[in-house]
Amino acid sequence: MVDVDHFVWKESDYQVLPSENKKERSNVTARLAPGEQFLRGPVPLRWLLTAIAVGNRGLNVAIALWWLVGIKKSETVRLTRPACERFGVHPRTASRILAQMETVGLVVVDRCRGRGPDVTVLPVGSGHGGSDS
Repeated sequence: MVDVDHFVWKESDYQVLPSENKKERSNVTARLAPGEQFLRGPVPLRWLLTAIAVGNRGLNVAIALWWLVGIKKSETVRLTRPACERFGVHPRTASRILAQMETVGLVVVDRCRGRGPDVTVLPVGSGHGGSDS
């Protein structure tokens, strides 16, 4: 299993700055412009950290998958060439990253020649993958 504990922040690693009043703090939240696309959450931090540890472009593939999961409202999505390109990943690189993600138990991949793979996003520690079994 990939060790992601070194990615976890401790309370001493960051400092929350106090605000003068609560109303001021609430105005700091990010706002979307009308029609702007977004990443639907929650996205488990441990899942993302494990994807980052998988290898180069792991975060790109992870965000592409979670973006598709949010759009389709399904844990199984097809990772297409346009989705890969939108997040800066060549489809061959995405295929390699998916194989590594499958090994550590983040996803299950159904590959079929001539189309993008169908990917099922799994919860962290679900028991799938070569190193968890």
